[in-house]
Amino acid sequence: MTTESQESFLRAFHAELPAVTADAFGSARAADGLSSYEILCDRVVGSRRVLDLGWR
Repeated sequence: MTTESQESFLRAFHAELPAVTADAFGSARAADGLSSYEILCDRVVGSRRVLDLGWR
């Protein structure tokens, strides 16, 4: 799969299912009760830089 076809797939997927990622990860909890956002936050503690890529 090329980068162009991957991009096309992701655009079509998210156009058909808007907010699916936020819905899936926003309410999910790990076995210890942490949200995916809390887990990610714990992984970057002490980092000087964090790259956050988002799409509006």
